[in-house]
Amino acid sequence: MNLNIFIRHQTNPSNYYRIYQYIQHLEGNYAINVVSSFPSFYYRYLGRFSKNIFLSVLLKIITYSIVQLRLHITTSLMLFQKSSILFIQREIYPRRLGFIQKEVLKRLLNRNKIIWDIDDNITALNEISKSEFNLLAEKSASIIVCHQFLKDGLEKKYHEKVFFLPTSDIECNNFNVEETNKQRLTAYPSIVKLGWLGTFNNLKFLEKILPYLEKSAEVLKKEFGKYLVLRIISDFYLEANVNFLKINNISWTRERAIQELQNIHIGLMPLDDNDITKGKCGFKAVQYMGFGIPVLASDIGFNREVIENGRSGYLITKVELWMDKIIELSSNEKRWLEFSKNARTKWLKDFNTDNIIKKMIEIIG
Repeated sequence: MNLNIFIRHQTNPSNYYRIYQYIQHLEGNYAINVVSSFPSFYYRYLGRFSKNIFLSVLLKIITYSIVQLRLHITTSLMLFQKSSILFIQREIYPRRLGFIQKEVLKRLLNRNKIIWDIDDNITALNEISKSEFNLLAEKSASIIVCHQFLKDGLEKKYHEKVFFLPTSDIECNNFNVEETNKQRLTAYPSIVKLGWLGTFNNLKFLEKILPYLEKSAEVLKKEFGKYLVLRIISDFYLEANVNFLKINNISWTRERAIQELQNIHIGLMPLDDNDITKGKCGFKAVQYMGFGIPVLASDIGFNREVIENGRSGYLITKVELWMDKIIELSSNEKRWLEFSKNARTKWLKDFNTDNIIKKMIEIIG
């Protein structure tokens, strides 16, 4: 059976971790064609242009013009092909759906089996038009979401075709936490490394807790004689005026991120509390835990289901706790090691990608 997978681009984190990383494991069951709508230059320059309004707007105008034309041609041609399965990650047409595009999309959805995957509050993010959202909800044979909040964003009449699948990282499957922790513990008496992975859009959450990271670094240096290092793996550099906290900015690539995750002692996931963040699937926390990293995360949304509070990490309910829990996990080796093991165990139980692949094949059919 032919399986057409609609994504923006394989470098887009949602597209990659929700479906693209599993393609080689699906190829034995389907003839796969990936429809990537966004040009690669968009993701190369998005972070770089983020502080220049003119260049940022120009990049988006050029990109979305290309995307709309590319998708209109692709979907129109598909009307003349044999029916197949369409796996749609988030949306086909981003943001807007014109009259002609809507008519083409209706015909396309009517003649194919639709699997729709949602891993964010895409309506609050303005990533999809209301008309396309309603069309996909109606025409999909199955709808995949991460958690209940996203399911509740659909009309109740569609709930019976909703399936839950978490976002995870296939690179965690063969990870050896015992061997890696030997290296982490070698550094632990003198240096504790905090880690944060993400795109420039989410750096604002990290910036808000920097004063508490700086205070933690001061306490650890003065009372325990050890350094606190913040490793930021992103598509954008964070500049901050700090005295005790050491900040390392690292340009994100998937290979470099995996390498860094094996050296980090504590993973950070700060968020605001709003409808957009409530829609997130807790992927940072899941990824940290897959690499045996204790997690400190805001007590919001799906984080509450990912993290076992007081076992694999801490859910932060007030800003002062960022400092308290960083100091605790940075000064108590036994507690840190216990949390590391618990994090890995939780990942193996609830976020193992072998189980996700099996369930995905069942859903696609």
